Order: sequence, then structure tokens, then C-alpha cells
Amino acid sequence: MTHRNFAVATLTPLALPAGDRIPGSLAVDPHSVSTSTDGHYTYATAVDEQGTYTVWLAAPGGTPARIATGTLQPGSLGFSPDGRYLTYQTGVDGNGNGPFWIVPVAGGNPVEVAPDSCGGFFSPDGTRLLLRRNCPVGSLTLYTLATGGTASVAQASSGWTFSPDGTEIAVVEATPDGGYATVVYTVATGASTTFPSTFPASFSPKGDLLALSAGATDDTIFLVGADGGTTPVTTAGFSPFWSPDGARLAYFGASNDALDGTLHLYTLTTGATVQVAATATPIGFGFSPDGASLAYFETTDANGAGPLDLYTLATAATVHVATSADPLTSWFTGDGKELLVAANPSYDAQGVLQDFTLELYRIAGGQTVQVATGVTSSYRSYDWSWLAFFSGASDANGNSTLSLAPLATGIVAQSIPDVESVYFLSDGAVAIVRDADPDGAGTLAVFMPGGTPVSVNDWIQNSWLAGSSLVAVRIGTPGPFGYMDGLWVTPLP
Repeated sequence: MTHRNFAVATLTPLALPAGDRIPGSLAVDPHSVSTSTDGHYTYATAVDEQGTYTVWLAAPGGTPARIATGTLQPGSLGFSPDGRYLTYQTGVDGNGNGPFWIVPVAGGNPVEVAPDSCGGFFSPDGTRLLLRRNCPVGSLTLYTLATGGTASVAQASSGWTFSPDGTEIAVVEATPDGGYATVVYTVATGASTTFPSTFPASFSPKGDLLALSAGATDDTIFLVGADGGTTPVTTAGFSPFWSPDGARLAYFGASNDALDGTLHLYTLTTGATVQVAATATPIGFGFSPDGASLAYFETTDANGAGPLDLYTLATAATVHVATSADPLTSWFTGDGKELLVAANPSYDAQGVLQDFTLELYRIAGGQTVQVATGVTSSYRSYDWSWLAFFSGASDANGNSTLSLAPLATGIVAQSIPDVESVYFLSDGAVAIVRDADPDGAGTLAVFMPGGTPVSVNDWIQNSWLAGSSLVAVRIGTPGPFGYMDGLWVTPLP
């Protein structure tokens, strides 16, 4: 069984029955439950014996209300960024096209915004909805919530992205000659500009620049400014990646549309480029949160495996962080001062990961602290002050030992046996589900690291994070689809 972990807000109140209850006579799809970002509304979908889906919407402490019933497409459900609207899709054809709806969560009638959509995506500010229609062709239409007006963005698309402020949309569109180009669409005016780029564009963090990779037989990377002017970065590159401050662009070297293994760093203010590495892989690389360092994996053997390296931008120095021939992955801590590294993995005969070593690399001093060996999964608290990990073999019900270690020392401070799942809460507390039985039901307990777990609810069959709420399915009397006493949603402020 896979251990579940989520970083969630404080669990208040602790008693799950104080939350909203979706009727237990219906089978609830755990992948079709979510809460708006402000925690004010929760939706869930359920299906009865006849296969009819129902969308339920509830406010904290309120009574769930039906907002749609029929041949629902549950995967289409979603809240707008401001939590004011909910989208859903009803009956679809073989290509996933069907009526797409939007409804105000505070009350109001659903509005059909397209009769033939295969998906909808909100702009960052939530004022517009980008509708993909007539799949598999995938034309794009922009719907404005305030007016109900629509505008055509593209006739066919294979990829798109909004600028951070939502004022532009970059779309990869098919061209008449069978190729592709990137069209930059300006939302306010409806004007568009076409650039030769095969791959999805990447907006800078501020949204004032766009990095494009031409692709196909052209390995050019170039920047597009707000005025539409272009600046070449390289004629031998692929996969541009922005630094957090937008001051630099990392990319991998390429020749004849094939990676050559080199990693480069381009500085926008000077136009200078430096080669960071001669043998690097595009898997698992990235900037530190402060943009001061760049971590990447070398490729030094025939299988493409190699050590994890850290390049410091200010000094242009490179150090080995993990010398394992096959490090799994790494994560920068929130302040960018440490790297958490999963290294030395072991696999069974079928190639399935069994366990790994958890290491903590302190960048300033260059020291590596081995946190634990035999780790099967690992997690961290909201503020990166604590690490949690499972180790050892799980029993038949998925329970195993959970250990907690403060990041300051990397030394295990607490171990708890027979834990099935763990959740870090925003105030530093930890929620666990322990002593799961063959049906997956266990006891939910909450505690501060180092303290004694306090049980707050029994017989939790399944639990997960949905937006800003903790959702749990409790075992009870048999329903038409199995033992279920309803879905309980507890808002987490």
C-alpha cells in the first residue's frame, strides 16, 4: 500500500462529524472531491445504483445541495481561482466533447458556456475560462465570465499556457504545412503574433518575457519581449528553464534536435552564457528557491546514471552532493540552504523500488548528514522544520514505522509503529492514520512532533486532502456500493 502524505492546514475542529456530510447512500469518488482555495465551499460527486452521477455542493456547516444530476463527467469539475464559480461537464461523445457548464457557488443557475467542450481552464485571475473544443482537433475559445462573451483563440492546439497575470496566452498551433508554431494571443485586444516554435512556451516569472524553443530541425532558443521583439539566446539549445527571479535561463545543449548532454546558463542582463556541465540529464534539475544554486544529475555511465551536483552561480563552483551512482531525486529546502537527497536505491527483481537512503546536504558548510537508511517514502512539514519517513517492511494492511527528525539535526527524534498515512499540518502538528485493518480502516490521531498521538476519530476507511479541507470516508452500515457511512468534509482554516 502506498503511504499518503499531504501538507494541510490546521485540523479544526478535530471531530470529523462536525464537518459536512455527503449522504452515505451514494458511492463517492475520492478523485472528484475538492474544496475552494478559501475553504468556503466543497464539491463532491456520487453515483447511485443506476449509474447516475450527482454533483453536491456544500458550505462549511451547511447542508449539501444538488447542483447537477445526470451523465456527469467527474474529471471536469473545478473551482475558479477565487472560489466563486464551479465548472462541470455533462454527457460526452467518444472524443470527450460535451456540454460544459459554470455555476456561481453562492447561488444562481448553471450556464452552458460551450456545447462541445473537452475541457476548461481558468485564467490566473479567474475572470476568464479557456475552453478546448471539438477534440481531438482542440480549438480554443476564451469565455469572459463577467459578460458571457466569447473569442476565438486558436483553430487547433496541442499545448498552451497563460502568462502569470493572465493577459496573454501562448498556444502551440498546427500550421498548414504540417508543422507547428507558437501563437501569442493578447487577451485585451484579441491580437496575435506567430513565432516559429514547436514546443510549449515558457513565460518568465514576471510575465514580461517568453522563452521559445524552435525545435524540429532548428535548435534555436529565443526570447520574446512585451513589444514582440526577439532576442536570440542560442542556436544549439533545448528545454529553457527560468530562474525564480527571471534573471537567468538554464537550457540543455542540442544538435540536430538531439540533446548533447551539456547544461548552460544564460544571463539576461549581460547576454553571457556559461557551460555549467558537460554531462547532465534533464531529469531532476532545478534552481534553488533563492536562485543562488542549480542542482542537476550527471550522466557518467552507460545507463545514464551519475552523481548529483550543485552549481553555485556566484562562484561558478560545482560540488558533488551525492556520490551515489544512482541517486533518485533531490529537493531544495524552503530557504534554499539545504538539499534533501534520496540516494542508494534498492530494487526487487521486477525493478520496483524497495527503499533508499535519506540524506541532508548543508550547502554553506558542504556537509552531508545521513538521516536514515531503508526508507520507503519521505515527507516534510510546511515550514521545512521536520522530516517524516516510513522505513521497514509494511504489514499486510500497509502499516509500518513512521519516524520524525528535525531538519536542524537530521537525527530521528520520534518513531511510531503501525502507521498507514501521515499528514503535516500548517501549525506544525502531525495527523496520522494508524492501525489500519484489512479494509483500510484505521484511527485518525493528531499530535505535535515529540508528543503523544491523540485519537480524534475511529474507523477512517480513507482520507485525503481536498483543497483546504480534510476529507474522510467512514465505515458504517452497508450501502449499495459497500460499507460506507457517508463522506465527511472538515474545513481546515
